Amino acid sequence: IGIPPLRQRPEDIGPLVKHFVPVYARKYRKSVSRISEEALERLLAYDWPGNVRQLLTVLERAVLFARDDQTTLRIEDVGELPGPGTDDAQTVGLTHPSTAMASHRVPIERLHELTLEEIEAWVIRERLNRFRGNKARAARSLGMSRDRLYARIRKYGLDSAR
Repeated sequence: IGIPPLRQRPEDIGPLVKHFVPVYARKYRKSVSRISEEALERLLAYDWPGNVRQLLTVLERAVLFARDDQTTLRIEDVGELPGPGTDDAQTVGLTHPSTAMASHRVPIERLHELTLEEIEAWVIRERLNRFRGNKARAARSLGMSRDRLYARIRKYGLDSAR
């Protein structure tokens, strides 16, 4: 069965977004239930070289990093999508635990090469940054106790994260 690429069926983007935003909201215990018109327009205007998998990655990231009390994904949550001719279809900034706080870009397609610890350290650092170092709020947003967060901060050397 041949399925045309997502760029040839933009009418599927809206239903996919409406289905998967609540799925990811439940997964990450977020309040997000819908997407703004501006954010949806940005998704509709994009060419999706990574097809549905890339769309789902963008949606998951947007929901994951949405504020806990946020109900609508905004255009800022979706972020900038790579333009034509970009070498990396999409990248995320990850900090390797052994590289102090220096971050580097990793193509989405290579995430499977990273360890869970590398990804966990990055997520914790991002939460600490988002909550301006407030460890109680960061721990709550991650669904873990403060003691567990403090242990992870020590493990990954994130004491200076902010």
